[in-house]
Amino acid sequence: MGKPLPTTSSRRRSNRKPKPQHDRAPAVVSVGRGTAEQAVSETRESGAKRYQTQPPTLAQPQSPADRWTAAILIFAIAGTPLAILPARFEMYDTTPKLAVAYLSAALLLWFPGRWWCGVAGLRRNRYGYAFYALLTLGMASLVISATMSSDASLSFTGTIWRRLGVGSQVIVFFIAGVIAGYVFLYRQVAEALMLGMEAAAGIASLYA
Repeated sequence: MGKPLPTTSSRRRSNRKPKPQHDRAPAVVSVGRGTAEQAVSETRESGAKRYQTQPPTLAQPQSPADRWTAAILIFAIAGTPLAILPARFEMYDTTPKLAVAYLSAALLLWFPGRWWCGVAGLRRNRYGYAFYALLTLGMASLVISATMSSDASLSFTGTIWRRLGVGSQVIVFFIAGVIAGYVFLYRQVAEALMLGMEAAAGIASLYA
């Protein structure tokens, strides 16, 4: 018996070309790539949010610049209340304290170390932002009040005996801002700073 003649429907089925299997593959790859990129972006955003609320590190200072900064802060906290030189200056309990405070501020500006990174990190926190906003407003208020004063020179420099003018108060605000940022960066430094303040208070109580 001969082979049956192909019908019209069988010819149409035989002429159809099979669809390639890789037509839908790029769509799957693109969808998977988009999902991966979205997951990476969400991870970065969550990490940024955690950085805004948590301290960047709790380690102790490692670099020499960081150690110098810690030493300068201890010197400012403990040295300012203890700096007195009787029989050397007429203002023996004022001039040495101002010298220590101004010298500490100058050294902090000369050896910034990482304290500026701590200030920038603390400002991302809402409480730190409020703290530095109050410091800035306080310094601006001092400068504006002294400028509009009837005796601007007295307002900026202070009296001859106390010298508690705008310059001295701005220096105190600056050191306070540096301490806050540095402690935010290195939490373990707070213990050394507290010990320095307590030791200075104990020594000052002996002759106060």
